[in-house]
Amino acid sequence: MDRKLRFVEKEIRKANIPIMDTGENPEVPFPRDMIDLEANFEKIENELKEINTNQEALKRNFLELTELKFILRKTQQFFDEMADPDLLEESSSLLEPSEMGRGTPLRLGFVAGVINRERIPTFERMLWRVCRGNVFLRQAEIENPLEDPVTVLNQTEDHRQRVLQAAAKNIRVWFIKVRKMKAIYHTLNQCNIDVTQKCLIAEVWCPVTDLDSIQFALRRGTVSPPQLAMFSTVFSGRYIILLMGVFSIYTGLIYNDCFSKSLNIFGSSWSVRPMFDIYNWTLEIWNIATNKLTFLNSFKMKMSVILGIIHMLFGVSLSLFNHTYFKKPLSIYFGFIPEIIFMTSLFGYLVILIFYKWTAYNAKTSEKAPSLLIHFINMFLFSYGDSGNSMLYSGQGTLNFGGIRVGNGPTEEDAEIIQHDQLSTHSEDAEEFDFGDTMVHQAIHTIEYCLGCISNTASYLRLWALSLAHAQLSEVLWTMVIHIGLKVKSLAGGLALFFIFAAFATLTVAILLIMEGLSAFLHALRLHWVEFQNKFYSGTGFKFLPFSFEHIREGKFDD
Repeated sequence: MDRKLRFVEKEIRKANIPIMDTGENPEVPFPRDMIDLEANFEKIENELKEINTNQEALKRNFLELTELKFILRKTQQFFDEMADPDLLEESSSLLEPSEMGRGTPLRLGFVAGVINRERIPTFERMLWRVCRGNVFLRQAEIENPLEDPVTVLNQTEDHRQRVLQAAAKNIRVWFIKVRKMKAIYHTLNQCNIDVTQKCLIAEVWCPVTDLDSIQFALRRGTVSPPQLAMFSTVFSGRYIILLMGVFSIYTGLIYNDCFSKSLNIFGSSWSVRPMFDIYNWTLEIWNIATNKLTFLNSFKMKMSVILGIIHMLFGVSLSLFNHTYFKKPLSIYFGFIPEIIFMTSLFGYLVILIFYKWTAYNAKTSEKAPSLLIHFINMFLFSYGDSGNSMLYSGQGTLNFGGIRVGNGPTEEDAEIIQHDQLSTHSEDAEEFDFGDTMVHQAIHTIEYCLGCISNTASYLRLWALSLAHAQLSEVLWTMVIHIGLKVKSLAGGLALFFIFAAFATLTVAILLIMEGLSAFLHALRLHWVEFQNKFYSGTGFKFLPFSFEHIREGKFDD
């Protein structure tokens, strides 16, 4: 239908007929109205095609007849000039009149008929050859059946104008109706069919300001509007909630923390005597000592940094698959490899220092252990003369300097320049290369990556803060609620413990599971979306164009 309307619109514009625009915004027609619209459009299209065909034929015949009229007028002048018999020598006979009477009587005949005009020359040549030149041919046009072509042409043009003027009054409304239906069915084609084959399923974005109108349209289309929207949202994220629960149990086992209490799973390995064995799993029960928070603070902070650096290195490794898929070998050599070297030579080195410090110092020498933070800052400042912060090992200054130099290797800007030089030798239509813009763009990219690695590593410390906050809240609930019931040893204490545990369970679910769980989910989502994905995800796609009837009404039709 859209194709037929475009044909009618082209004919209207060809005839210089203005299209009427009343500003009307019609509703989307029902499916049953599509048949009537299509039949009406097909009727107008066929009528216009028939008029155009007849008009072209009439114009062609009119041209041919006009040419014939001028030819007859010109040839008539030739015959008038030769009408005097005295001027022709061929008119005098070679024989005497008396001798002509004694000859054999002449046997002459004639044939009359009708023949197409274009066949006359061929017919004349054929008669000349068959009769050996003894033939006299005359022809005349048949004028009676011919009609006045100007009148017929005017009538055809008037009829065409009436059809186009009638269509010009409604074509704008027709366009809006058809393209609204086209846009709706195009959107429906992107939906998935339900297993019951009775409905279509799709996930869409919509402006918050249009939620009321969308709900109104849904209520108008069905008797029972959707209910339990909040619980359906939770049900949609059931797998994320399951993963959060599994990893909460996992981290609880790592830190030996269950409702703010430590479990004596394998017994205690702590002893005043020299210790040479390692605890089998998690933190042992002795962490209930007074220096528990001091130890866990340092341990959780270092664990957050280690997990963050491993996570970011995994993200940089994923960029290798992007470069391989898009066939950019130079981006691998000058982009992926320098990024990996930068991360490992600086932050990977920091992880090695953390493990080295854990193994190099025992309980007696831990007071003399240097600060890794100060060491890391001094490494960038090339300052190794701080007497208050001793070296971790011999030759650390030389190794730190080498790590800084390796981290400042070639960057992706070199790959961009070389890549363009190679492309320019193979394509003459390549985009004009501006060395200055490329240098500025890639320099900004390099600075963002280097600073981003530092800020992203610090951002993973939110895991440490969340763990401490969750542990403290759990300890407060245990101490201020459930511990009250456990202190009473009488029978009344057991009865009170029943109600106290109900309050404890309610507060645990409301505060620890829902509020703290939502907070942990949002922070984890942030770490995945920003710190992790910016190592490999470019986000170069196409602009999102929301579905809107307003664009269709204004004539902004998008394919």
